[in-house]
Amino acid sequence: AGIFLAKAGLDVVVVERRKAPPPGNLPKLGESLPPEARTLLEDLGVWPAFLEGGHLPCHSHRSYWGSERATYRDFLNHPLGHGWHLDRWGFDQMLAAHCEARGARILRGFEIARMENLAQGWLLNGCEHFDFVIDASGRRSKFARSQGVKRLLLDHQLALIAFLESSDGLDDSASLTELTEDGWWYSAAIPGNRVATVFLGRPDEFQRRQWRGTHGWWAHLSGARQTFARFHEDGFQLLSPPRFVSAESSLLESMVGKDWLAVGDAAMSYDPIASHGIMMGMVSARDAALAITSHFSGDRMALAKYHGTLSQAFFQYAHLREALYAQSVQPPSPVIP
Repeated sequence: AGIFLAKAGLDVVVVERRKAPPPGNLPKLGESLPPEARTLLEDLGVWPAFLEGGHLPCHSHRSYWGSERATYRDFLNHPLGHGWHLDRWGFDQMLAAHCEARGARILRGFEIARMENLAQGWLLNGCEHFDFVIDASGRRSKFARSQGVKRLLLDHQLALIAFLESSDGLDDSASLTELTEDGWWYSAAIPGNRVATVFLGRPDEFQRRQWRGTHGWWAHLSGARQTFARFHEDGFQLLSPPRFVSAESSLLESMVGKDWLAVGDAAMSYDPIASHGIMMGMVSARDAALAITSHFSGDRMALAKYHGTLSQAFFQYAHLREALYAQSVQPPSPVIP
C-alpha cells in the first residue's frame, strides 16, 4: 500500500511495530504466491528484485481431499508461469526497501499509544498529523477495533504451525493438502532446506496441549499418511515447538470510516484453504491506494466502493469455501456477529 501511494505522489509513513525479524531465524508463515502475483509485482516495480530473492518455484498443487487418489492443479500451461514458495522475511524486507526508495518513511519498532480523530485527519501520539490512516494490522484489526468497528466471524478455526528442516530439503516443488478425520494438513518447501506445515481444525483443549509438544505433533502428523511420508524418512526435524494461531474466516463490519480504511487481513481474512492470503492482501492494498487517491480527488463514493468490492469478494469466497468443506468432516459454521 505504501509503494502504490508513494508512486501516486502522496507522502507516506509506514508504522512497523517490529524492529527486525525475530531472533533464531525462524521462518514466517504466509509463503505462497500464485502466478497471478507477477502482474502485481510488476505494477509495484519490484519484479526484478523479487526474482533475485531466492524464492522457490511451485509448479503444482497436489491434494488428497476426500479421496485416496490425488488430484493435481499444475501451472504448465499458465501464461504467467509457475507460482512461488517464498522466503517470507526476505519478501517483506524487499517490499519495505522499495517503499523507502519511493520516498516513504518507515518507523520501525514504533508503538502507537493513541490516535486522535481531528476535524480533518488524525493525530498520532499527540505529535504527528496525518490526513488518512490505513489499518494493516492483520487479523487483530487494531485500529478499526479502536474505532468501535466489530469483526464478523464466519467460523472458529485454529491453525497449528510448524517448520521443519533437513540437510537436503524437500525434493518436491508441489504444495500438498490432505484431508484427515479431524481437519486437514498443508505442507510446502520453503527456501533454506525447510518446509512449512499447517494443520487446520477445531481441536479441543486436550488436543491443543498434546499437539504443541514434539512427540504429540509427530504422532498427530502420522495420521496424515501422504504428508507424513514426505518428511518421515528424510531426516526432517522441527525448528521450534509447534504453535497455534487463529485461522478464522472473518471480516470487518465496515472496512472504511472517516479518514481511514483497512487492507489485507485487517479488512477480511480467508481460510488458508483458499491459498489467497498474501495475494488478497496485495490486491486490497492496490485497490485501497486507488480509493484513497480518488477520495482526495473529490470522489465521495470512492471509499464506499472499496468497501463494496471487498465485501463482494468475501461473500463469493464464503460460498466457494462452503462447497469445498461440504466434502469434508467439518462443515462451516454460520456467520456470528
